[in-house]
Amino acid sequence: MLRLRLLCSVLVCLSIGISMIGCAGEVVQNNADPANGPDSAGTRAQRRIVVDGTPSMDVEHDETGITLEITGHTTRALSLLISNNSGYSIRYGNGYELTGNQWGYAGEADSMFYNLPSGEQNTSDASVYEIGFGEFRLTKNITIDPENPANTKVYELVAEFAIDNTSITPELRGVTMEVDADFATSIGAILDVTNGFDNGRIYFDKSFWLERYSGDTWEAVPAIGSDSFLYDTHSLAARQILKITVYWDWLYGELLPGKYRIGKSFLHCADDGEDTQYDLYAIFNLDGNPVPDTVKKEDGSGWGHPLSGVGTLRAEVTELLDSDFHLNSYGNIGLLVSGLTPVWNETRTGDRFYVFDHFNLVVLDSSGNHMEFSEIELGAIVDITHSGSFLTSDPAIIAGTYLIKVVE
Repeated sequence: MLRLRLLCSVLVCLSIGISMIGCAGEVVQNNADPANGPDSAGTRAQRRIVVDGTPSMDVEHDETGITLEITGHTTRALSLLISNNSGYSIRYGNGYELTGNQWGYAGEADSMFYNLPSGEQNTSDASVYEIGFGEFRLTKNITIDPENPANTKVYELVAEFAIDNTSITPELRGVTMEVDADFATSIGAILDVTNGFDNGRIYFDKSFWLERYSGDTWEAVPAIGSDSFLYDTHSLAARQILKITVYWDWLYGELLPGKYRIGKSFLHCADDGEDTQYDLYAIFNLDGNPVPDTVKKEDGSGWGHPLSGVGTLRAEVTELLDSDFHLNSYGNIGLLVSGLTPVWNETRTGDRFYVFDHFNLVVLDSSGNHMEFSEIELGAIVDITHSGSFLTSDPAIIAGTYLIKVVE
């Protein structure tokens, strides 16, 4: 299937919970009072969240006059509307690609085709498998003026949308952050971040800070690494919940038993243009027990612990992968590396692995300063800290990567 860079796109705002990406970002209020815990003098200067004022997707740049909209959904189908105001006839298939932040990739290949004259619309359904809450991106390829080869152009139409998480109580109309107590460890934890606002998005980056409760006060945990995080802002749509894995061993070391809280800043960009920053805290307790391999939940289900079996692989970067790499359905850039230390066999090196950029991953240069994943160079020697989980492929994919440090 021909894949071109995005030339034509539309973001759709629906009653099922769809929000535009991007907002003019200047903080106008800072709510620094800690939630769910004793008050603190707050000697640490809180980090201001910065959002680029240019939306990542801009409907105004669509000059073709062709739009793709998601007009409704069930658990097994999406309703699509394609409008052709381009001045040319267009041709497209019934296939699509669908990615989401709660799951991976789904799609269908083209098995039948449609011709849509200029000035007309067409509705159709895309079959999906048990689609639920989350943020999604649906793409379709179209051909403009297919009868005139000299003028024919291929575009990728995009619709981004969100389906509300119905587990969020109707009373919640703000942003909250909690530590999942079952997954709190001395080296990291899982955060449940909820955007309970009715509209707009919340923005956040990878930065965080830790405090320990001692003598009726909260004291900052001393950092052993650089906390000068990059401003690589991410966001979450209204009425959504996101799980974030925070691995802090590289920044604070292994924590002793005790009562702690993690702090993190969020910026809510409302649809009316008002921006408000919230500095939130989530309290957790550490009992000194080792990280378990699996966790039993109250409903009887068992979950593999994402921070179990954390280890480090030293490797050489042998290939740089762009976002169109065929194995990476999320569209993130990646690396192909050759292991310099053993993984499965104590005496064997040279195994090849894929590793991809993602929000939970921190990248440090050889001096311990934060750097972009895209700045890792071909031939670099890197230490990759991971959970020990690998996805079956050839080469294998390193899952649960938390830290990449450039050695040389």
